[in-house]
Amino acid sequence: MRLSPCRKGELAEIAFLGRATALGFIVTKPFGHAAPYDFLIERGGRALRIQVKSTWVRCQGSGYAVRVGHFDKRWGARAYRRSEIDFIAAYVAPEDAWYLIPIAVVRGGNTIGLFPHVACSQARYERYREAWDLLEKD
Repeated sequence: MRLSPCRKGELAEIAFLGRATALGFIVTKPFGHAAPYDFLIERGGRALRIQVKSTWVRCQGSGYAVRVGHFDKRWGARAYRRSEIDFIAAYVAPEDAWYLIPIAVVRGGNTIGLFPHVACSQARYERYREAWDLLEKD
């Protein structure tokens, strides 16, 4: 069965909800589509805005591309701002790998490359793979 992009996004959000809840976070989903984030998570008095993104197909001979921007009705396609979200939670579905990336380190562009299938990868965002502990730090 072929999944639509919308269904893939929903599955990624469900996976995030399950993982974050299992790790002891309180997870809140905003009603509707007005918020620029998918979840608000909290533990120990610290609340963070999380935008979940996912990728399901590896680029030919390379890594996985994840769109980290969004469409703004007024400005068109653009990157998220620090005033909108705190972290991108990028799910690489075929590898069952999560990247918890602070929005402050996502510089320029609307797409990032992830390489969970490469042992000892030195790629830019590899230090954020399974970095759930970043959600606990002040």
